[in-house]
Amino acid sequence: MFVIHPRCNEFQQQQSKGFQFNMQRMDNIESMIRYGVECDHLDFKLKQYVKENFDDFLRDVMAMANSCRPGKKYIIIGVKEDRVNGNNLVGMDSSTMDIASYQQVVRDNIEPNISVAFTVTHLEGKQFGIFTIEAGDDRPYMMSKKRKTIEKGTCLIRVGTSQHPMMRRDLDLILEQKLKGARFSGEVTASVKLENGEMTVRVQRFVVLPSDQEANKIRQTMENIKYRQPYVQNMINGPGPDHYGNMGLKELKSALSRIRTTYFHEDLVKKFEELGVKVNFTLFNSGTEYIRDASVLLIIPLIDGLEIAPRKYRLPQIMAIATPFEGTLLRSEYPEVTQKDGYYHIFQHIGELKHKIPMDLFVTPLRVFANDKLANKTVTAKFTLYGENLAEPLEREVPLHFGE
Repeated sequence: MFVIHPRCNEFQQQQSKGFQFNMQRMDNIESMIRYGVECDHLDFKLKQYVKENFDDFLRDVMAMANSCRPGKKYIIIGVKEDRVNGNNLVGMDSSTMDIASYQQVVRDNIEPNISVAFTVTHLEGKQFGIFTIEAGDDRPYMMSKKRKTIEKGTCLIRVGTSQHPMMRRDLDLILEQKLKGARFSGEVTASVKLENGEMTVRVQRFVVLPSDQEANKIRQTMENIKYRQPYVQNMINGPGPDHYGNMGLKELKSALSRIRTTYFHEDLVKKFEELGVKVNFTLFNSGTEYIRDASVLLIIPLIDGLEIAPRKYRLPQIMAIATPFEGTLLRSEYPEVTQKDGYYHIFQHIGELKHKIPMDLFVTPLRVFANDKLANKTVTAKFTLYGENLAEPLEREVPLHFGE
């Protein structure tokens, strides 16, 4: 069961392209630091708070605690957000932070009381501070006394990436949420979807790639030279270029040593686009509400015999103008695929996950290549679904079956 609060119009105007996290476990903090974007429940600061700017700290804590996003909120120290190139992980200095001082200033100045915890995590040799704000159902929170730059009775709310004084409509929304207490009563399921309605991921045996074919032609030509036989086209491997017959033994050996590099992209096209299996997943929300600003992180183990393409490939155009071919990567369609800690990490931002309508997770399916080492085996794919109106990430497991 997941708490769903009424839709905030302001949230609809604060759409982001990255992760929208409400992490509850420290093992997800790293993903939040790397991929998170600032929103109503996540804020980044380059510098840590000091006593001289405790008023700023109080404003930030109060505003986040008052946001209409349910669950925990986070302020992370040492990160500069960059939605284009990935967050800049600056890290904070090694100065000791006295969490008791921060907790005390919150207790002394904000009512009702807000629970604030502080932890430190290390990443890439740097340390980052994480303030976790656990606001309950006692909104609105406001200043109980006057400070240097904040008046008594000040009540701030965070909407998207900004904070402003709470207005009547904000108070009405809080009251409506308390009275309604709506909860997500549905279920989200995930199932594998393969091309042509197949039930298993087809494995490949005795794979011959373009580089293998060309290597065979070169070796045959070298044999012909060795035994002083005239060059004869190897029709078994296809017509191919006939220039090998005009090359000397030294040139042929050099060409053979570079064959994998020369036909690198042709091999990828053959492996993933022709021999590989197009894998997608179907999500079904059986609840009565959309899941807003949904994203999925899919984790599949890196095991021998299994390869997942990081992009969609195609052969270069014949008339292409002197531009190195690097495959075609459609970021808006093909999911983001990375490798980390022995797993493939596959991220896809969905947007709205409508209810009662099956939805394909990927616009362009994953390209998956498996050899016979995986024949008749099953690999478990682990899903984590994030959403603006999910109190906690939703986790699921989907089996991938491999067969002949």
